Amino acid sequence: METQENLNPKATLADTAGTDASPRHATEYQQYIEWMALPIKEREPKTQKELAVQFGLSEWTLSQWKDRQGFWPAVEGVRKNWGKSKTPEVLSSLYRKALTGNAAEVKLWLQYMEGYSEKVKSEVTTNDITDEAFHLRFKAMIEDIQKNPNSGHKPSPENGYQILPNERTYDNSDLPVSYKKYNL
Repeated sequence: METQENLNPKATLADTAGTDASPRHATEYQQYIEWMALPIKEREPKTQKELAVQFGLSEWTLSQWKDRQGFWPAVEGVRKNWGKSKTPEVLSSLYRKALTGNAAEVKLWLQYMEGYSEKVKSEVTTNDITDEAFHLRFKAMIEDIQKNPNSGHKPSPENGYQILPNERTYDNSDLPVSYKKYNL
């Protein structure tokens, strides 16, 4: 026998018994799923309490059904099927509104009917430097380094190197010589 500590407070009687649904209430459970899938304004009866009375069950039982594994996916499946049957009406209404020139409805119509999607233009810039100018500057820098290997190109953030704690950075607050020399 299980102790009170081992019981899940959200478990339904069917969960505790280890069954999917009581055969006695399987029909009501399915009807409850269908009722929950409807928009609130379309539900009949209007409240969960009234539906519980109609089923001859307690409102608590219906609330517990919401915690069952698979309940909400089942509701979503029924809701999608319900929505499919309404699509022609919605499209008709959307079409009428799109004819009045409302941009949002026209866009939605084109997205749904024509597969329209907005084109996003992204542009990459290199600080307004042309490829040709970059390659000329880079080539000049490489040639200078090859001619003067000890020209003072020390590790620095500007050169893409990490500065270690024991290294000195340039002495003055001006830009490094390489920046001035190559117009970087």
